[in-house]
Amino acid sequence: MPKILHASVKVRLGFCALLRLFPIAFLLAVLSPAATGHADSCGLESFEGRVVAEVRFSGLVHTKNDVINRAVAHRRGTPFDCGLWAEEQKTLLGYDLFSEVKLIPEETNAGLRLIYQFTELRQFVWFPAMKATDLNGLMLGGGGAALNLFGQDVRLDGYVRSSVVPLFNANEFMLWATSPWMGPWPLGWELLLTGIDALNPGKDFHERSYALELDVYQKSMHPFNILTTVDFIAVRHDENKRYFTPDEQTALPFFLSETGWDFVPKVGLALIWDARDRLANPQSGQYLELRGSQFGGPLGGPANYQEWLLDYRGYWQLHPRHFFQTTSLGQYRPGTMGAYDLFHVGGTNSVRGYVMRPTQYGQHEWINTMEYRYVAIPQQSFALWDDNFYSGLHLVGGADVAWMWRDDASPPYLMPTIYGGFHVLFPFVERVRVEFGIGDLHRGPQNLVWAVTLGFFEKSFMQRERTR
Repeated sequence: MPKILHASVKVRLGFCALLRLFPIAFLLAVLSPAATGHADSCGLESFEGRVVAEVRFSGLVHTKNDVINRAVAHRRGTPFDCGLWAEEQKTLLGYDLFSEVKLIPEETNAGLRLIYQFTELRQFVWFPAMKATDLNGLMLGGGGAALNLFGQDVRLDGYVRSSVVPLFNANEFMLWATSPWMGPWPLGWELLLTGIDALNPGKDFHERSYALELDVYQKSMHPFNILTTVDFIAVRHDENKRYFTPDEQTALPFFLSETGWDFVPKVGLALIWDARDRLANPQSGQYLELRGSQFGGPLGGPANYQEWLLDYRGYWQLHPRHFFQTTSLGQYRPGTMGAYDLFHVGGTNSVRGYVMRPTQYGQHEWINTMEYRYVAIPQQSFALWDDNFYSGLHLVGGADVAWMWRDDASPPYLMPTIYGGFHVLFPFVERVRVEFGIGDLHRGPQNLVWAVTLGFFEKSFMQRERTR
């Protein structure tokens, strides 16, 4: 069950809150005077090279100082560096704990006093939760989140959700906790417990499944990380659907055991290079993950297959308002698996322009995206109902290309698309993506397909768990 790494930005905002705040944020972004974006200079060049005599933090109500110290490199006795402050600001905003971070230098007799001024986001949120997946579309429900538990950048979520169209076609519950640090040690971790009860439209069966997933990764050699993952998946058999039949020529067994349940353990090891400037809404840098995992087999359970994964994400700032990114996700899974574990593509988190169909499946996949972004309205903070938020508007255009292999012996089939739309930046959901896509370009104008999609978070962030 593919997962997202570095999920410190994975906080669900309430549906009611989003309905109230999203239109206001959009209007503020469109109607407010357009900012000039981040200038090449930091605006504090007159203090360049001055010796720092004191470092202070202002505005911290919930966040502990040690969380800030991880990102702040200026120390007493060091010279002030304008470029270093720009990097600190990017990192601190990337925590997604603050709507705004400013630096106020003051001249003193002893030297330069640096005052880091923070405007914190909410710490606790109660909400009807929302989510968009390729399989089940928009899902709504209720839950709550602690966004900065104990002031240590620990995120804790719990919620239940159901699909909207068709109503209650899919139901899920989830308990999720994560932090980029384990106390004073540079060990990021993520713990996830999920339960699914759904009529799966991609594979046309009633899915009842549970998964417990634990990721622990060390990052003491930043940007190089080592990840260890341990998962356990349980899938209850659907007695009315023994075989997956996407077409008249195909009948694949859904389940592998005779006990009424498929229990599949998994262990994996990954090498990660993460040089992105920030985790939430990255603007520059690159991410590369190479992972190998074993499902079942010597670990027990009826399945026995490996997963060899490559996940690449590259971000380039061409100009203060112009950005380009490219992503590539390849997953090769040789061995024996139940049909419930096959990949499906088509939708906001995989290949835009297509809708989910049973024939769009594969045992192996390779999905690529190139996207251009124009910053129509730069990110800016605002306060509403005594809470702090930020908003911004990006205009986007790009292309998705996917190759799917239905088994080891079959040739790949191609799914290309081009798309355009806009993204509204917003805390907790990172960005709201509204995109129009046109697919099946290789089959000629008379065979084109199209779709309008709504998504949350970066596509690359959701792509690894797009069916959940």
